[in-house]
Amino acid sequence: NFKATREALFRAWTDPAMLMKWWGPPGYQALSVKIDLRVGGGYSFTTQPGGGEAFQHGGSYREVLPPEHLVFTWTPPGGSCCGGNEPLGETLVTVEFRDLGGETELVLRHELLSTQEARDNHHGGWTGTLESLNEFLSATQQEQ
Repeated sequence: NFKATREALFRAWTDPAMLMKWWGPPGYQALSVKIDLRVGGGYSFTTQPGGGEAFQHGGSYREVLPPEHLVFTWTPPGGSCCGGNEPLGETLVTVEFRDLGGETELVLRHELLSTQEARDNHHGGWTGTLESLNEFLSATQQEQ
């Protein structure tokens, strides 16, 4: 759970300037974020791991229902992921923002990952990314 309203959490997921400050697991840096927040609109993120090579991933929005949920396709750089050569192709991510009265439960599902390695690596990446989001939100609240 996040100590933020679902409106604030939804905005953190959809405002490029905010995403630039928290996107990616610890040690990663967002270099660019582009968002066309509408059904059929696209997004792209360029991210760089510490000491590593920058990469881009993106997709398109299938559902946009502020502040309740987002559904978007997810295509890794080069169509494969996790250091493997097997094509991963397009997958699907659903993010739900559930109001708990002053806090928000975030439920993230990443579907259509074809291998156990891809599932494990994305689980680790999403866990770290949500930790970065929590740190960003905590710092933002302290500034207010």
